Amino acid sequence: MNSIFACGEALMDMVPTPTTAGCSFRPVPGGCPYNSAIAAARAGGSVHFIGNISTDFFGDKLVEQLSSNDVGLDHVTRSGRPTTLAFVDLQAGEARYAFYNNASANVNLRPPVAGSIGASGDILLVGSISLIKSPASDRIADFAVKSANHMTLAIDPNVRSGMISDRRTWSARMERLFGVASIVRLSDEDLDFVRPGLSAEDFAADLLAGSAALVVVTRGKEGSEAFARNCRVKVRAPQIEVVDTVGAGDTLIGSLLAWLCGHDISTRKALASIDRDALHSLMTFATHAAALNCTRNGCNPPTREEILSFQAKVDS
Repeated sequence: MNSIFACGEALMDMVPTPTTAGCSFRPVPGGCPYNSAIAAARAGGSVHFIGNISTDFFGDKLVEQLSSNDVGLDHVTRSGRPTTLAFVDLQAGEARYAFYNNASANVNLRPPVAGSIGASGDILLVGSISLIKSPASDRIADFAVKSANHMTLAIDPNVRSGMISDRRTWSARMERLFGVASIVRLSDEDLDFVRPGLSAEDFAADLLAGSAALVVVTRGKEGSEAFARNCRVKVRAPQIEVVDTVGAGDTLIGSLLAWLCGHDISTRKALASIDRDALHSLMTFATHAAALNCTRNGCNPPTREEILSFQAKVDS
């Protein structure tokens, strides 16, 4: 089976927790690439994390969580710089974040030399806040662009607009990555920020005319839509009782990548020729995984067995 390499931030989500005194914040391991790595591993993928994790006690928790989920640590470095903290506000129904990231271990991430890891059919996933602040953002972008020559590059912008102080530079970096990526996943809100006023159909058509072979746009409770070279599908989200939406997008992309590797559709050539039946199966699996995550507190991706069991229940 081909492998998935998730590169980027590992942080602590400070999740609001009711107490008798009002509200406290509970630290929970998180970060888009980090969560996606765990989601992919639980969904059956062979996964490695590429990141710079603090030696503080939060960092120890982050490493422990990766290890307990069988995510490879060969490309994890440790740093004396602090762990990024992301305080989460759930009062509006959708998660909002306040990040404390300056001078963190994440900002100083240094990926391995491009070409030293991965092969055709292996997937490199990058995205989110690790692509915002230098020097890590520039290092990761350079690593991803060069790695796209021999690996399948997946991009998940997972936009955190409140952290983007230089939108022009950030947009140029994202467009550079879109130009070489084979897989792009973003929410409808991400799309409004990345390409204001552009429809999902036109955005997908633009990317598919270049290097992309699969573009996925997610719409929360409305489900998701996937565009490939030869077909497109819409998958409705199953009806669930939502606890919160933290990590739903991370769970979707991680489960999606694991499914592709598990079905030998992870090379650029295979992705370019994916048919509608396979695309529908892929998106059903990933969408149901994201839905299951939303029935739990925080980002807590389901296992492959849980996803398949849930699908069977929904279909019955």
